[in-house]
Amino acid sequence: TDVQSDALLEEARKAAQLRCQGIVAVYDVGRHDGISFIISDLIDGSNLADLIARQHPDMVTSVKLVAEVAEHLHYAHEQGFIHRDIKPANILIDKVGKPFITDFGIAVSHEELLRSRNAATGTLPYMSPEQVAGEIQLIGARTDVYALGVVLYELLTGKLPYPARTPTA
Repeated sequence: TDVQSDALLEEARKAAQLRCQGIVAVYDVGRHDGISFIISDLIDGSNLADLIARQHPDMVTSVKLVAEVAEHLHYAHEQGFIHRDIKPANILIDKVGKPFITDFGIAVSHEELLRSRNAATGTLPYMSPEQVAGEIQLIGARTDVYALGVVLYELLTGKLPYPARTPTA
């Protein structure tokens, strides 16, 4: 649909502004014959969720991986972006074990967040308390840091800290 195509293009435009070795680079976006496209780096590997399911990383590997992702997130935050959906499926791992952040589809600047008034966006098990509560004024870089902490917890323990499936729970 046109709405999905517009959302796809908007995601790509956001990601294209970020130039960091640990963020999947987007080079071009567009539409041809009614089909939207994104030209980005190809990361030869899989995502962290698949890696966890196949072969749970050891503690040292897990900590190094999360520390590297934290550096890349810090860069995005310095550029004014809040990802809002950090989770294992949005962390790609290449063949040599280097992580890349992807899926900036719901990333926003703080100003966009205040205009949109839509805080409760993300993947529930990784959402910070301020996201779940819809407290827009509290959403910022720490929201992503919280989600990355949940990823680390999951890597170290093999489970989520809060397995509830509804915001109320």
